[in-house]
Amino acid sequence: TVQPSEITKAAFALTMAAHLNKIGNNPIKLKNIIFLGLHLLCYLVPIVLQKDIGSALVYLCSFAVLLFMSGLQYRYLIGGMIIVVAAVPLVWQFLSTYQKARIIYGFQPELDPLGYGLQPIVSKIALGSGQLTGLGYGNGIQTQNDLLPASNTDFIFSIIGEEFGFIGCVFVILALVLIVFLIARDSAKAAKANDYCGKYICITVAAIIAVQTMINIGMCVGLSPVIGITLPFVSYGGSSVLSMFICLGLVQRTRLRPEKALKFTRR
Repeated sequence: TVQPSEITKAAFALTMAAHLNKIGNNPIKLKNIIFLGLHLLCYLVPIVLQKDIGSALVYLCSFAVLLFMSGLQYRYLIGGMIIVVAAVPLVWQFLSTYQKARIIYGFQPELDPLGYGLQPIVSKIALGSGQLTGLGYGNGIQTQNDLLPASNTDFIFSIIGEEFGFIGCVFVILALVLIVFLIARDSAKAAKANDYCGKYICITVAAIIAVQTMINIGMCVGLSPVIGITLPFVSYGGSSVLSMFICLGLVQRTRLRPEKALKFTRR
């Protein structure tokens, strides 16, 4: 199935970069934050209406990273954090019973081991059974016996841990860290070339990959609730993979010719 929230990630990176490009290297003022917030809501509202809280969280966290890296003053960052924390009880009231249960039992899976807590429990069993080197490719007990739902999407990291062990998990994490590092380096190069649009595209893409990775691994090890976030470049899913490679295409365009890449006319 096509997930619009995945496909629009590239558009999110591009339009946010175009917006911030108009500000350039100038300090971000309160009116800029308000318009950027409205810009963010154009993406968040449809996603929340689809009850895709996981993707909404990725967009929100990536937006926060983008503002932080753009030099936003700390008073605005702290104020934003206070607003987000204050809004949590309000958002909670709009969540469905299913979503609330996923969050609650995601942190305490032992309270419902055969229901909402099944995935987190089996996920940790799979990770633990792999030990250092794993059980071998295709020999995962949880995979072969279909004991872990969504094992090829949301919980692919657990299967990697079971079949390839701790070494396999470290390899995947280091590969994703390397991708984020290389994109961040491209952001620095774009900034030196005064290509602010390219800079912000790279920051947004790096933030999306980093946030998704942390949330997905957190789900697998039981540090975050199960909210349906895939592992970038690894999880099965056409929309997710397509979205990531489109984002990489934008980054590659800024890398090839940073002095001309994806620049928007400032007014």
